[in-house]
Amino acid sequence: MSVEEEFDNNFKKVLGLFRVDELLKTQKASSEDIQNLTNELLSDKKEEFKAQFKQDIKSLVENKIKFDTEVKEAEKAFKNAVITKKKEYNDEMKKLFSKIHDFDNLIKNYQENLNFKNE
Repeated sequence: MSVEEEFDNNFKKVLGLFRVDELLKTQKASSEDIQNLTNELLSDKKEEFKAQFKQDIKSLVENKIKFDTEVKEAEKAFKNAVITKKKEYNDEMKKLFSKIHDFDNLIKNYQENLNFKNE
């Protein structure tokens, strides 16, 4: 059985649940009834659209607020990481400057103790 045949058979079973096929045989819808049903359907769809649109806008605004909060937290974390790295680099530079100072003192001590003259 093809997908189309299976679909048609299943749909007939669904219609049988509601006895729609019998209703269609015995009842005739007026053009006014059809117009009213069409208007009601369009009205329902309009209300569904409005409700979904409100939900989408609400979600969009909430996500923007969450986004802004996450960005602020990320920026703060980044600034803290930069400060931490600068402190580490400052410590490295101080060690280097300390070594230079120690080396200068070593040369000075050698010169003073061994009577070398700086020429």
